[in-house]
Amino acid sequence: MKPFPEHIKRLLLETVAFVKRHPVGVGLGLVFALYAATRLPALKSLPIFCDEAIYIRWSQQALHDGRLLVSLTDGKPPLHPVLMTTFLALFDYPLAAARLFSVFLGGFTVWGVYLVAKELEGPRLGVLSALLYVICPFALWYDRLALTESLVMPLFVFAGYFALKAAKTGNLWYMAGTAGLTGLGLLTKATAQLLFFVVPFAYLLREESPSGAESPASRARRRPLLRWLVAVVITFGVAYGIYSLLRFASDFHVIGEMAELHNLSVSQLLRDPFKVFFSNAWALLRVLFVYMTPVFFLTCLAGIVWGAVRKRRGAWFLAAWVVLVGGVTCFVVTFHFTRFFLVVLPPLVIGGAYALLGLYDLVVARWRTPTLTLPLEGGGEKDEALPPEGRGRKIAFVAVIVLCVLIFVPAALQDIAIIASPQHTWLPYEDREQFVTQWPAGWGTDETVEYLAAQSEKGEILVGAVGAPGTQTAAVPADTLSVYLFDDENVEIVPYTFEEGDRFPALLGSDPRPTFVVLNAFEEVPEGWPLEVIERFPKDGNRRLAMFLTHVEPANPPGGTGP
Repeated sequence: MKPFPEHIKRLLLETVAFVKRHPVGVGLGLVFALYAATRLPALKSLPIFCDEAIYIRWSQQALHDGRLLVSLTDGKPPLHPVLMTTFLALFDYPLAAARLFSVFLGGFTVWGVYLVAKELEGPRLGVLSALLYVICPFALWYDRLALTESLVMPLFVFAGYFALKAAKTGNLWYMAGTAGLTGLGLLTKATAQLLFFVVPFAYLLREESPSGAESPASRARRRPLLRWLVAVVITFGVAYGIYSLLRFASDFHVIGEMAELHNLSVSQLLRDPFKVFFSNAWALLRVLFVYMTPVFFLTCLAGIVWGAVRKRRGAWFLAAWVVLVGGVTCFVVTFHFTRFFLVVLPPLVIGGAYALLGLYDLVVARWRTPTLTLPLEGGGEKDEALPPEGRGRKIAFVAVIVLCVLIFVPAALQDIAIIASPQHTWLPYEDREQFVTQWPAGWGTDETVEYLAAQSEKGEILVGAVGAPGTQTAAVPADTLSVYLFDDENVEIVPYTFEEGDRFPALLGSDPRPTFVVLNAFEEVPEGWPLEVIERFPKDGNRRLAMFLTHVEPANPPGGTGP
């Protein structure tokens, strides 16, 4: 066998030496490389989703029409669609641009998870926590979608990080970062209000003053509870002041109206505290069990419990984050989406890192050959090796290997499915219905847009967009089509709800332009509607419902009988 060439050996030795000198930097580099490898491929493998289309349309209106606050008309704060304009301006394909914006923001979430874990217990915990976040299918699924949570998550995590820095160092100026990020979070989504419950518990990470007589410097390092609470109150006051800038908008009141629809008020909670708690709590556990994979989820919980039992203050903070954020959400939210539970994911993956590092340290401790120090006759001492605890260390080693396999292999398989074939991956039933099988899923949108764009090249066309029966909305297909065709001057898209069917065929049939109608989530074209089916696009996994691309029959007189 020929020896390695000298330059190859030298390169390998230099690489090993570099890794030893910069283990944290190399580890983070690999984590972010894995992040890019899992987030960027096949961003269009899942068709456009209803809420994605709405957010992209708001962003397009902000970019092209200057309507920066248009999202307030639906009770949504405007920061996410406004910032999304940067990527829509850079890239031609709207859905890919919007999802790429989410991937970009998700990178900051990974960095924030690293920083929080590093602040709790050093860079080793930080790198492993970031890795667990990257491989977690729950994070992967939503990092690849153009939803508001992509901006909420980094703001939430970094707000918590600055609070931890303030508590640990005693420099309360770090709370300015928490205040600003919380304010930006409130301008993004009401989920940021949960920071009001998390931030105060960063005080658990305070450092004890040195025992004995205190110098003026050591007295300055003390962080009494009263001083901390005053800083927290000021922080939240500043954050709410930032949010209150929206009060100058005429549609600000819609935020409160929408909040009343989706959340229980204080008076409602006092009358019936557990009205929605148990159903939401079961949903939270079920969603995490599915999205994180079972062993991964249970390991994360075990790590937090283990750390808390070992009196690690970082674990106390993580437990407060999970329990308070999850608990408040379960008590208040009248209707849950799985993405509401994303904010409990960072502390959970850090808990998982606690568990894995704890087991690793146990293996290392058992694997080291024990020694016994013996005195020498002429003076001095010597170390004598003891027989190794073979069975115990083998059990510990095997336990770590098995646990890692049970965490990483199922997560990797689910990650691959999410990237390559998201409609076939293991999803909670809520998300399977929303993203794959029911009316919010945009199957057939690309094909319909391609057909209508080709027709518009011949001249002006009119497109009626009819929403699914019983939904009282035409967001799909109206917004999903408008995302791609909004700047086509030859296309006019007119949204209708199914319940308006008694009048829309007549209105569309009387137009002199070629007229097409797109029906979303119908089983068949309603009887009496003068429509000729061009193509049927079934929802994946639900052959009963489909999106219909139809043409208004010119031979028929205007009119028609509605449903």
